[in-house]
Amino acid sequence: MSNNIFQKMKNADDLVTICIPSYNHASFIKNCLDSILQESYRNIEIDIVDDGSSDSSVEIIKNWQQTNYDIKLRLEVQENRGLNFTLNRLVQNANGKYICFLASDDALYSNSIYKRVELLKKSPNKLVVIGDSKVINRNNSIVHQSAIEDLYGGQKSNYLSDDKLKYSVINEFSVPGSNLLVEKRLYDVIGPYPPIFAEDINFYLRVIGLGLLVFLDEPVNYYRVHENNTGGNIKHKKELNKTFIYSYLNNMQYFEWKYKLILIRKLLSRILQRIKFYIH
Repeated sequence: MSNNIFQKMKNADDLVTICIPSYNHASFIKNCLDSILQESYRNIEIDIVDDGSSDSSVEIIKNWQQTNYDIKLRLEVQENRGLNFTLNRLVQNANGKYICFLASDDALYSNSIYKRVELLKKSPNKLVVIGDSKVINRNNSIVHQSAIEDLYGGQKSNYLSDDKLKYSVINEFSVPGSNLLVEKRLYDVIGPYPPIFAEDINFYLRVIGLGLLVFLDEPVNYYRVHENNTGGNIKHKKELNKTFIYSYLNNMQYFEWKYKLILIRKLLSRILQRIKFYIH
């Protein structure tokens, strides 16, 4: 890396708040925080809200904070309120112009904050940037090179234009978790996270419908798969189906007619599926 680029990063004026919702990830939170040390973007703060963890997560975070005292870190511990409440609290607390979300069981990919901030600066009509993720297991071994393609069966080529992106997200939702960087003012446009299961579905339909998202065709984080990830049991399937119905109805107004027709078909399919859940 050239000295000029390093100096540019060192003198960056735009604060990035790394927002970490923490919940019962004592096995992974130190690895999550250690990954931030490899980031070249210098103007950062870390904001953690622990959502009532019953394990040693809070103690590990406090120990890490004492060891890395030169990094600004705020820790707020609350009673268990759920992920969406925690995300909204993190957004409220953030001082940065930019917010980088990072799950407490995931990890940053080196230099990905700098690259995402630079892409947003070059994309004046966008407020959200995502990238791909490398998929790791609980032992930090890489099991997939691309979460979009290998884990979720999507096609990254469909993320490179607004039209293809809209079609892709509606038909093959394959956006990995925890790879999101936004300008904080985004939430003045779209409002807070609603109290629904799998909040990212509603979020991405909204920002894509408004044309606010740009894609960086590089890995930006390590997405961890382990036994405590949200599973596919019948309760989760019912909640997920309800979220899709809510999200289609809540965001249809932001899409032009050719996409509205697709959303209507998807909505009817989800309603039919919901009826079958209750019959069986």
